[in-house]
Amino acid sequence: MAELKLDLHDSLQPLALLKVNQTLRAMRTGDRLDIRGADPSTFQALMRLFPEARFTVTEARLHPAGYCIRLKCRQTPHSDLDRVGTPVPAKGDPR
Repeated sequence: MAELKLDLHDSLQPLALLKVNQTLRAMRTGDRLDIRGADPSTFQALMRLFPEARFTVTEARLHPAGYCIRLKCRQTPHSDLDRVGTPVPAKGDPR
């Protein structure tokens, strides 16, 4: 499990969405992501970006100084496949 952090305080909305989307695609089951930024419109756009089937939002706060979003990557039916659809051996599997 990885603990990932993104600071989007200096990112314009299109770049912020790109950074988050790239990070989401790289996440594996159990990984956690902490996103912080300042732009309220980016917060709203990000909240529409997380597929409920793959991510659980554990915290989403918008306050005058910025926002904080925390989420965790869920296990999905395809989470035991690598990016090209090949089964990933479990730990201890001699494959």
